[in-house]
Amino acid sequence: KLFDFGTSLSLGRLREPERCLQGTFAYMAPEATGLIGRLVDARSDLYSLGVLMYQLMTGELPFKELNIKRLLYQHVSTQPPFPTSINKDLPVELEKIVMRLLEKDPSCRYQSARGLEHDLKRFVDGDRGFVIGENDQTLTIDYYPRLVARGEEFSRLRESYVLAEKK
Repeated sequence: KLFDFGTSLSLGRLREPERCLQGTFAYMAPEATGLIGRLVDARSDLYSLGVLMYQLMTGELPFKELNIKRLLYQHVSTQPPFPTSINKDLPVELEKIVMRLLEKDPSCRYQSARGLEHDLKRFVDGDRGFVIGENDQTLTIDYYPRLVARGEEFSRLRESYVLAEKK
């Protein structure tokens, strides 16, 4: 059974650990890297689908870094080249769809596969110039408050939690 194409393509190169893992990391959503404080959810899969669509439309991955740390950093912080800069024949609507899938912030991506499906269907049906994501539903409320200069208070809360768990 295949569960991960990146791993399956690399089974013969186990002595080159960075190359073995590269296929998997090439499709990893920013929040899945562990470098940002966001939860992984269905929108992470939509990001990975965006990487796959980008690759199918351009013949290239959006990020081609061989060093895993730099590759993960690119997923978190670097915007990939627009697909039309690589494939001039690509319709702008498809480019907009893919770039929305590749948004760093999950709340800026498609929120559901249904929203993506709606836009792809409009494109296939010949609709042009439509607003990307206008029928997408927000399914998740994103609220990630940051504790700034509250290390001492946070430590006390954590200690209280640990003590409560022990009881």
